[in-house]
Amino acid sequence: MITSGGGGSEIKYDTSTVKQVTSEMRSSVQSLDATFGTVIEGSIKLDMVESLNEIKERYDELFAKYETLFINNVQATDKSVDEMERTDQVVARGV
Repeated sequence: MITSGGGGSEIKYDTSTVKQVTSEMRSSVQSLDATFGTVIEGSIKLDMVESLNEIKERYDELFAKYETLFINNVQATDKSVDEMERTDQVVARGV
């Protein structure tokens, strides 16, 4: 929230809320069930079975990339909140 008055603007934020949300997001992605089944095998190789196995492989790779990207974004958010808190402390000491 941005407020202004007396010739200046002030940005107010609640870091505890942001940290709670990022913690919930981290837990959510870690608890996702990304299992797509096992590789299908048998004595008869069908084109469909091979195609399903290829789709499963691509799905597993895509999900691993998504999970990594998601966790990186949550960590970047946490880092930004920490930086804002440190900046606030420096500014507060200088005022």
